Amino acid sequence: MANSLLHLLENSNFNGIAWGIICILFYLSIYFLVTYFKVRERFYLFYSIYALVNAVNLLKYIKNIFFEDFITSCVWIFHHLHFPLQYISYVFFSLFLLEILQFQTRHPNFYKKVYQSVYILSILFLLLVISRYTINGYSVLRGYYFYFIMPLGVFVTFYSFFLIIKMKDRIKYLVLIGMFIISTAAFFTVILTIGKGIEAINKYYYILYSVAH
Repeated sequence: MANSLLHLLENSNFNGIAWGIICILFYLSIYFLVTYFKVRERFYLFYSIYALVNAVNLLKYIKNIFFEDFITSCVWIFHHLHFPLQYISYVFFSLFLLEILQFQTRHPNFYKKVYQSVYILSILFLLLVISRYTINGYSVLRGYYFYFIMPLGVFVTFYSFFLIIKMKDRIKYLVLIGMFIISTAAFFTVILTIGKGIEAINKYYYILYSVAH
């Protein structure tokens, strides 16, 4: 039975499981966007963008769906959007946490520095994206993402853990558990798939799908 379940999960991109997760992400994006317009709390908007970006970025891996031919014909677009969408996903999930845990009042200096860093890093990232098409700077963009953005994200995540633990808020435990699960899943997904091609992605991305929303 365990082997059957593992086989089912490892074929998520082909059997509808991944497509179901993506549909949930699209639904959450719409739901939180509508909620944002009702209550005007920014963390709803940030989570809506986070869910939408993840849904779009995962579409290129899905097979056996009714618009697979369209996805295949546009796969080059998804290829070019991969790193930008991942970056946007990390940024808006971070901003979502800042807002929902009220860092602005609890840790104003950290809150301000994170926003300043987002502006600076986003400008640099945009320049590198442009350089990809003007001076063939794909390797530089990839290196910036893997060797600067990701390590910085790990550092900020651990420091955020420390600040959140000090908070007197019941919701912090849910956030900490969620952050730990997402971080662990992302880490193992990267380790198992990096540099190994589409076969590894098809086999192991169920780890990421399980926490994508």
